[in-house]
This record gives sequence, structure tokens and C-alpha cells, in this order.
Amino acid sequence: MPLRFLAFLSILCGIVLTCGFAVPGQEDISETIENSVENFEDKIETTPAKQYWDARFQLQKIFESEVDEMIRIQDDFERTMVLGAQNLSTKKKLTKEERKRLLDSYREMPKTVEEYKQMSKDIKRADRKTGTPKYDRDEKIVKVPDPRYVLVKYNNPPGTQNIDLRKLRQERQLNSRAVVSPQKDKMAFTSVYYVGYNDKISSEVFYVDLDTSKPPKSRIKSASLANKTPVKLLDSAIKEEYPTLFKTLTILDWSEDGSKLAIKERIGSSTFGIWQTNLWVYDLTDNTTKQLVEVRDSVKYWWKENKNVNIDDYRWDIIPLGWDSVHADRLIVCAYAYTTKKTTMFLGLFSVDSKGQSTEFLSDKPMAVGVSSNGLELKAVYD
Repeated sequence: MPLRFLAFLSILCGIVLTCGFAVPGQEDISETIENSVENFEDKIETTPAKQYWDARFQLQKIFESEVDEMIRIQDDFERTMVLGAQNLSTKKKLTKEERKRLLDSYREMPKTVEEYKQMSKDIKRADRKTGTPKYDRDEKIVKVPDPRYVLVKYNNPPGTQNIDLRKLRQERQLNSRAVVSPQKDKMAFTSVYYVGYNDKISSEVFYVDLDTSKPPKSRIKSASLANKTPVKLLDSAIKEEYPTLFKTLTILDWSEDGSKLAIKERIGSSTFGIWQTNLWVYDLTDNTTKQLVEVRDSVKYWWKENKNVNIDDYRWDIIPLGWDSVHADRLIVCAYAYTTKKTTMFLGLFSVDSKGQSTEFLSDKPMAVGVSSNGLELKAVYD
């Protein structure tokens, strides 16, 4: 043990001094050393060595952290001074304002320890004085006028509405644009949530009733979730343990009479991309939710019966476009497949009713179809 070795050295020094050297006060010194060794051995017997060295290491860590903090402060100060000197050295002559700021910065620096303590003394919040910031007006900047709000069609172009998730990992929650019903009495929106520890994304769809006593634009602008409890229509809670999994819900469109809401669900992985798109319909008349799986079954059935192709052997998906402008209770869906050349192959247009009771094949070639745009959104326009 290191401590016992030190004790042994102390005893050895006492013996040497006692036997081999004649120095002034030799007997006193030998007696002092012997007493010190006895006291030291007593402490060794009563204090565990591990506890002693743990305390030493803890003090060493505290000392090193304080030294590191002092070095960091000094480095920041030197870096600031060097950058300031470089900026000043690039100019042949300082302006009057730059010279004044330079002199003021030197005058404000403490010159003694007492001045430093006084300047760094904490001031109570009530006694703090904050000056009003002043900004130099740039004549080149043109004042942007206040926006003018207009109501525009939401599902335009059809089927292209998605949620921008670029800021989701920073914000942890994002709300989609609010979609107003054709009767302007309800407003639906989507909330998307990000779970950081397993990199998952889920979402929910809500709606709130609008105050119909106000004008349409005013009732939309003044709609506040703080005074109302949103009604949840659909959620895509993730129960699987697969990491990077996401399920996002996007409002496709309101039905023409405002009684139903078409919702697009996208399932996939942030690593491998989109796996599957589903079509949901929420019926506000009886508060029921229906996933229209029949449309995907119709696509597989048509290709198997007419082309003898099992499209499940390939990577394919659907794009819900919106409500049929002719048959108000039906939805138009486009199907496509991915090719080896990283392009898409058109699989046809299909139609399905809101209850999933009947599906129709419309065309195996791209064609113009009547898709209505019933929902509204408030858009800012700058004239």
C-alpha cells in the first residue's frame, strides 16, 4: 500500500537520524518523527484507503474543472480581442464613430479587482435598467404592406396536399393548415408529433366549430383553440416498436355537403421511404370512421383479372385525388407502381363510394377527371 510505504520511509529516516547523523536537536527530531509515524499509522488503521483516495480524486476533478473554466474564459476573451484587432487592422483609417466605440470599450473595462467585483455584482431584477434599442434605418428596405386575406379552394391541384415535416424534429409538434368546410361552419386540422428517442412520427385529425355569428373571414381568423376543445376524428398512434416508423394523416378535402371529411394516411419509414397510402372517411352525421381498403383490393383485382399480374409482387401505391364532382358521394383514386428506372408506371384510375360498398374502374390511361375542391383555406395576399 502506498501509505504504508510512506510510513516505512518515515520510520527509516528516523532510524538513520538516530543512528548515523549528529545534528542539533537530534533527540527532539527523532522523537517527533516517531510520534508522527505512530499518529500516521493510527489514521491508516481507522480510515479506509479507498475512501481516502476517492476524496483525493474528487478534489482533483473539482480543481481541474475550475481550471478548464478559467482557460475557456481566457480563450474567449483573447479570441474576441484578436478578431477585433484584425477587423480594425484591415482599415487604414477609423471613422469617428468607430474610434469613439473603441475608446468607450476601453473606458468601460475594470482596472482594479475592486472595480471588477463592483461591475460584476448581481443587480436585482427590479433595479435593472434596460435601454431602448436603436436601429439605423436602411433607406433601401421597402416597407412590406399588411396582408389581405382571401378564401381560396384547398384541394387545388387535387391530391397534392401534404404536411411539411422539415421543422418537425425541432418543434416536436406541427399543425397543418386549417381547412374550412364549404358551409364555413367547421374547421379541420392535423397535428403531427415527433418522438425523439425512437425517431417515430404520429398524427391526429381534429375539428372545431366556428362562430357563425361573425363574417366568414373573421370567424376563421378569430378561431382559437384556447377557448374550445377540439373534437378528435382520427389518430395514427404507433404501437409497433419499429424505429424510424411514421404515420401521417393529411386532410384531403371536405365533401360537398360538409358532412364527411376525406383523410389521406401515409405509412413508411424515414429511412426507407413511403410504404403505403390509405384512404379514410370520417362521417360527421353518425361519427363513424371508415378505412376504404376496398379501393386497394379493386386495383389488385383488376390487374390480376385483366393483365394476369399480381401487383403485390411489385412496389405500388395509390394517390387519393378527392371527391367526384359528378357523384358527390364517391372519391377518385389514382394508382401507380415504381419501376427499376426510378420512375412511376400508371396503374389506372378508380372510384369508390364513401362507405366502401362499391368500386369502379375508370381508365387504364391518364385522363382528365372531375375532382371537386370543396374545402376552403384562408390565404394571405400581398398586393
